[in-house]
Amino acid sequence: MKRETLAAVKGKAAALLSKLEPIVSELRRSFEDIESRRREICETIEMLMPLHEVAPDIDVRSLRSVSHVKLFLGKIPEEGLEKFREEVERAMAGKVVLRISPAGKRRTILLAAPAEESQRLLPLFYRHNFELLEIPALEGKPSEVLAGLEREFADLETKREKLEKRRRVLARRFCLQVCAAEEMAVNAAERLEAESLAGSTGTTVVVGGWIPEGDLPRLRKLLGDATGERYILRSVEGKDAPTALENPPLVRDFEFLTEMYGIPAYDEVDPTPFLSLTFPVFFAITLSDAGYGVALAAFLLSGVWIAKIFPTNVRRALAVCSIAGVAVGVLIGGWFGFGTGRWMDPVSNPIPLLKLVIIIGIVHLLIGVGIAGTIKDAFRGDWASMIFERISKILIIVGFFGLGFCVIGVSLGDLGLSYSFPKVEMLEAFNPLAAAPGPVGVLRILFYSGIGLGVTGAVLRGKTIRSKIGGAVNTIYGLTGLMADVASYTRLLALAIASGVIAFSINFIISVFWGWMVEPFTGGFPGILVAGISACVLAFVFFVAHCFNIFINTLGGFIHTMRLHFAEFFGKFYEGSGQKFSPFTVKRRFTRVVRERGA
Repeated sequence: MKRETLAAVKGKAAALLSKLEPIVSELRRSFEDIESRRREICETIEMLMPLHEVAPDIDVRSLRSVSHVKLFLGKIPEEGLEKFREEVERAMAGKVVLRISPAGKRRTILLAAPAEESQRLLPLFYRHNFELLEIPALEGKPSEVLAGLEREFADLETKREKLEKRRRVLARRFCLQVCAAEEMAVNAAERLEAESLAGSTGTTVVVGGWIPEGDLPRLRKLLGDATGERYILRSVEGKDAPTALENPPLVRDFEFLTEMYGIPAYDEVDPTPFLSLTFPVFFAITLSDAGYGVALAAFLLSGVWIAKIFPTNVRRALAVCSIAGVAVGVLIGGWFGFGTGRWMDPVSNPIPLLKLVIIIGIVHLLIGVGIAGTIKDAFRGDWASMIFERISKILIIVGFFGLGFCVIGVSLGDLGLSYSFPKVEMLEAFNPLAAAPGPVGVLRILFYSGIGLGVTGAVLRGKTIRSKIGGAVNTIYGLTGLMADVASYTRLLALAIASGVIAFSINFIISVFWGWMVEPFTGGFPGILVAGISACVLAFVFFVAHCFNIFINTLGGFIHTMRLHFAEFFGKFYEGSGQKFSPFTVKRRFTRVVRERGA
């Protein structure tokens, strides 16, 4: 399309609408008429079925035109049928005719009695829970009427299918034109809305907005070309500016996770680079099977229709996580439940992986508190927070958990490191005056230096006595929060074990059935045929069961990995209080601008 005025856009949209509206309105009316008649037929069939059960070959019209006989149609519970029949015959002294449906928990009854004596039946109806039904105002036998209604219903379905085909043909013919017209109309409306935000006089226009710093030279050129260099442009950096995330392509795929929590403020650290490194590792530990990682990555990168329900960036991010799952699965898992990891086997011995995830949790907290938090404070020039909060917490975390490892006597030998923390008693470890091995003394210095720095910061920065005391107490009480945060990372171990145990259980159950259904029939024909069919069935069960395990562990791993980042990691430095930068731009998906020659 060429660049068009608002009037031209309105004209094209109106012309397309005037062409389509009569056709669409006719189709809509036809669909509504068919649907209305279908509902009427269903209601009539529902009314007619009870009568069809007891009198399929009696003309319905004759049942409504009897003058001296009163007819009742209704339903009654099966268990009370015989007693109801006896009391009716006794009350009417035998002057009654009953037709009863042959089966059902609630039997249908057509009852005929003299009109002048029919009032005697009403108390019996009430006593026996007799549900009165209306005799439909139709002509003909119920069986014939039902057959006619079913034929009409089938004809309506055929008409509806023809209308649906016509609708699809119309959609294919005009879809692009309608989408293009809508796109042009939306762009024109947004342009008008933007113009309304600008201040203007008879000769000048004042426009304010945000633009990335790197785009300023381009903006100056555009303004100069449009105004013949008659413009004034002033640019200032503002703290309230919206945020435009700028990351490499691989990191950019993980931005949707950051945006789920909140957009970083203009003077805040973007956590996406950190997240793009740690999220795949955590997810890989929860998956803990190299075969599952290969299968999941192949599914996400295959381009099959069911994979395309996820946005492209989500598929690529999960594919990275799956590839990481292959590497981690080789180390700590196996292949579809077969074999064990080359480094450790958490199913038979979970302690090494427990140590690993706790250390990972401590390092993750240090990244959030130390690196990311320090960068944020540096951006904001908050040096007091950097010293009294960030550095204090770094020292506390390293010292406290290091002393905890000494109390337990943690050995890193099963992680491939030839080091063991010196074993000491708890009181000895945290007693600053007690004699202890060198590493314990260093960890004490770090721990108490962090406590002292935090308490000093609380006293110096507190504005009231209450806030000074409360801040000092919170520095010490915060140790419980740190322990809870690190303990939360043990969920990685739990999910890894669950994935491995379920995969092993699937293989074990199938191996048992293999011994029952395949191995006894491999001697010759026709047993070999039975064995082949059984093997195909078990292979299908193997495929479905492992697909389910991949799905459930992918879902659980994604949720829990996201939870660790949102609750434990982001909570240490990230606020997410910014607004996303949304530049005013023309949206072009169904249209494009074609420049005229010489333009």
